[in-house]
Amino acid sequence: DKRAIFADTAPLPKWMFWFALITAYITPFYMMRAWWMTFMGKPRDEHVYDHAHESPLMYVPLVVLAIGTFVSSYFIFRPLIAEAAPVATDAALVMALDGHDHTAAINAAHSFLKLGVGGAFMIGFAIAIAIYAGGLGVADKIKNTLKPLHTLLDRKYFIDELYSFVWVKGCMLVAAISGAVDKYIVDWVFNFAAFVTERIAVFSGRIIDVYGIDGMFNGISDTAKDVGNTVRLPQTGRIRNYVLMAVGVGTVAVICVLYFGIDTGSAATSAVSMH
Repeated sequence: DKRAIFADTAPLPKWMFWFALITAYITPFYMMRAWWMTFMGKPRDEHVYDHAHESPLMYVPLVVLAIGTFVSSYFIFRPLIAEAAPVATDAALVMALDGHDHTAAINAAHSFLKLGVGGAFMIGFAIAIAIYAGGLGVADKIKNTLKPLHTLLDRKYFIDELYSFVWVKGCMLVAAISGAVDKYIVDWVFNFAAFVTERIAVFSGRIIDVYGIDGMFNGISDTAKDVGNTVRLPQTGRIRNYVLMAVGVGTVAVICVLYFGIDTGSAATSAVSMH
């Protein structure tokens, strides 16, 4: 059974039905309002009205469009709609909802729609003419009486303001927060890390490497060089210098032996005499 498809489907809220029904009256109302304010009544500016003349060339296309509209709507689209109506009625979705035979509730709904919507254009036309027949006086009174409703409709349910506040300003706020986080947190962290890295590199390069590693090896090499230069001083390559040095060393050695040897001998002689 095709009705099982919608067995668990919740019914639509009733306000949606009444909203669509009211729309059927609003459409002819604003159409008649636009026509009446354009072609009926006294002009707001007599000077503009006196100089506003339609070009005769525009009559021909308007007449052609009017004839085409009448012929197409009555002789072409009317038979198409009449032929499509049974097809639409027998569609699977309609059959799943209504079944093969319309129930009493379905027939009552159709009858109500014929009466409720059938004369919508006449009622809408009549209301528009009644309000705007004498100008904008009645419309201004209604607008002032229903000021909140007029403001709501005139501002289009504040959709633009809501969109601007939620999306435009919301995105700008998110962008500002993201920019602040990037500038004052992310950049600070990376700049601080870069500063620390640069200081460590300077310390390791200029202090540890220059004065530590390089200083140690340079000191060893300089010490070795100085020792080598000191040791190399006596090695002049001249025989007389070597002989002079040997004589000097020998002289120092003889003096040391004589001096320390005499003391040692005296101590030994004294020890023998006592015995």
